[in-house]
Amino acid sequence: MVEFKLVDAIPETEEVLLETMRLTGGQLPLGRLHLDRLGRGLNLLSVGLTATWQTEALAVMQEFCKALPEPSGKLRMLARYLAPNQVEIALEYDPLPPPHSGLKLGSYPSPILPSTQQVAKWAGTPYYYEVRQAAQQMGWEDVLLYDIQQALAETGIGNLFFLIENTWYTPPLATGCLQGVFREYLLKAGLIQVCAERDTDLARIQALSRGNALRGLEPIQQMVDLDGRTHTFPTDSARIFGEQANHVFTAESAYSIRLVPTP
Repeated sequence: MVEFKLVDAIPETEEVLLETMRLTGGQLPLGRLHLDRLGRGLNLLSVGLTATWQTEALAVMQEFCKALPEPSGKLRMLARYLAPNQVEIALEYDPLPPPHSGLKLGSYPSPILPSTQQVAKWAGTPYYYEVRQAAQQMGWEDVLLYDIQQALAETGIGNLFFLIENTWYTPPLATGCLQGVFREYLLKAGLIQVCAERDTDLARIQALSRGNALRGLEPIQQMVDLDGRTHTFPTDSARIFGEQANHVFTAESAYSIRLVPTP
């Protein structure tokens, strides 16, 4: 049996799991998908999970949420495995970040390398730390990341989605992109397809969006590619698609988990 223990803080290292979640009205709209991904990470760490592990982890999260100032916001969870059979969980709460109406992104030259670790999200990955530093230094809101064939893979803090001939696509996991929770939701809902081939032709893309489980879908208005060329995309299609996809944050779904009891 695994014991889940709430602690004040956990150092962010490469063996610490991370889930960044959106709390809306006391519930996690994509909570089941977050727990599924957390479970994949714990399995990679050889944690002996029982059939009731999700219930036990949720009890720790619900205890933390009793003291929240608001029932909506950003919930950040770090999880660290300690032998024998103990998992420490640290939780942080912040207000929701403001939405973006048109992102401007640069490109990061060092490619992502595919790994079995991408089925989970890790807190202390050096590559993503360097990506965030580069975006900050260059004044970009985020950066586009590429695989070793210079095909689009993801962004520094989210998965990538693009419109080609009236169909929304996302790059395949073979590019090294993270198996993101919001990406998984969109695939299960039938709102996107995985691009059959790695797409390198920006001229084919009609609209571009970034998405994650905290912010939902946000349109990308402008990007600078690896050669320093600027590309501009209309945002109307991305905005409309985002409104459709982001409806999951305000509606009950099979993935919702209530953390804060209704008054």
